[in-house]
Amino acid sequence: MSDETARLRDGTDDQQRWREWYRAVYPRLFFHLVRKTNGNQALSEELAQGAFERFVRFDGLGKVADNEQAVAYLRRIGLRMLADYLATLVEVSTVQADTVAGPGDTPPSETIEHLAAALGDDEKRLLRLLVEGWTVSEIAERLGISYSAASKRLQRLRQALAAAREDIKKQSLG
Repeated sequence: MSDETARLRDGTDDQQRWREWYRAVYPRLFFHLVRKTNGNQALSEELAQGAFERFVRFDGLGKVADNEQAVAYLRRIGLRMLADYLATLVEVSTVQADTVAGPGDTPPSETIEHLAAALGDDEKRLLRLLVEGWTVSEIAERLGISYSAASKRLQRLRQALAAAREDIKKQSLG
């Protein structure tokens, strides 16, 4: 079976080819996003549609050679969109919680700033990759380290976050 991505570049006006390509690629993107969103199909659908829209708008077809590269490219777009969505949620929840914080309460934005201040640059980078939905093996590959080294760094990150959270609790109680 020949690759549809290469044929699409030859005849971009052919709606039937686009439809066939979309049907071949979409499920792989959608189910990847379902896993990354912990089963949220509505969000996954929205992210997948947005990823395809960006893919077409920014000539993604010209940047890939086959379906495998197209799927990988679309997944990266979808994960970036998910990270943007999650960042928006954090900003919204911080603003809403800040407005209802009582006297003497530590607003969540200060808590987030305190957590961020407790992390080094490497830990912040790891946290960003983790929030973006990268797996341990993907993080290891991205950083150029072994799987076990990446796993150990993530464990240290979790410990640092837990310690910072405990410090914040102690400060707010004491």
